[in-house]
Amino acid sequence: MNGLLSIIIVNFHSAEYVRDCLKGISEQNADVEVIIVDNASGAHDRDVLEYLQTQYAFLTVMFNGNNEGFSKANNQGFAVSRGEQILFLNPDTFLSPRCLERLIPFLRTATEAGCVTPKLWMDESKIFLLPPSYLPSLWRKMQARLAFSSGPLFAAYQDRWISKALSFWNSDSTSVLDAISGAFIMTRRDVLNAVGLFDERFPLYFEDSDLCRRIRRAGLKLYYFPHSEAIHYYNQSAKGSPESIHKFMTSEKIYMEKYYGQFLARQLSLLDRLPERRKHYSIRAASFSKPLDTPENGYLLFSPLETIIPCAAHRVTDAQFTFPPDFVAKLAVGMYYVLLTTINGKIYDRFVLEKR
Repeated sequence: MNGLLSIIIVNFHSAEYVRDCLKGISEQNADVEVIIVDNASGAHDRDVLEYLQTQYAFLTVMFNGNNEGFSKANNQGFAVSRGEQILFLNPDTFLSPRCLERLIPFLRTATEAGCVTPKLWMDESKIFLLPPSYLPSLWRKMQARLAFSSGPLFAAYQDRWISKALSFWNSDSTSVLDAISGAFIMTRRDVLNAVGLFDERFPLYFEDSDLCRRIRRAGLKLYYFPHSEAIHYYNQSAKGSPESIHKFMTSEKIYMEKYYGQFLARQLSLLDRLPERRKHYSIRAASFSKPLDTPENGYLLFSPLETIIPCAAHRVTDAQFTFPPDFVAKLAVGMYYVLLTTINGKIYDRFVLEKR
């Protein structure tokens, strides 16, 4: 078997992140080629990427004249790749030492594995652990939308979500996942040849869920391998823009129609007309620079969404927690929400913080 790992990165105005991403890759003990597909990011990104190509012998950069979308750009990278192992990697990701060295042998020997992902942190200090991914479904969409329209229903829905997430955050064992985030998907060429590449109809979002669903349908498993680690500088800033919201809604519609048909997808879309739930709890204002009183041995859940679904998690070890300045500096301007829980998931307190 070819021992080469092909790493495919789609760039769109993220060249500054790519610098660190390539540095982390260059420090791995692995035989790699890196293919960056730039989706018409502009002159600055082109200059940076062309310079980086002179610094790394393993790097090839492809420039698209137009933004071809995330799915198509990944497929373009795969078309020129040579490795038997394939890693689809976001540009705002940094690989921890020995990440690939540990992952590659697992993927080669676990014949039932369709793809694998490592433990993903939100920050380089490894304070906040990113959440598990769940496969979108008609039933999950219905549950979530009904819950978000009702205070009591939402409380029960949030409790179930937190309970499942805590079991993931507390695990240090290799396990099978429902879905894997597109930030880091390592798979094999034979798997992609069998199930197909990314569906290019998705403008953005849901393309990773669609791929995971097809891998599972082929009888293969999606693995979480926490013995390898990486950092994904998870920045939600773009998700609030009108363009991103439109792409999310369009991709969700494509996904639901693909797997449940137009009729059921249209009926489900009617739930979006339900009014937003009324708050049945209060949220206290807090400051990023001041310590929060925390439940010892509990969890601090952090999200740009008031629902805290999804969120990153920090295991609390002291009676107080203060956000590190370097962590806050990387956050986009906006509102952020904190939910404090006990070790068993019981809600302890809620806060809202603003980054200006």
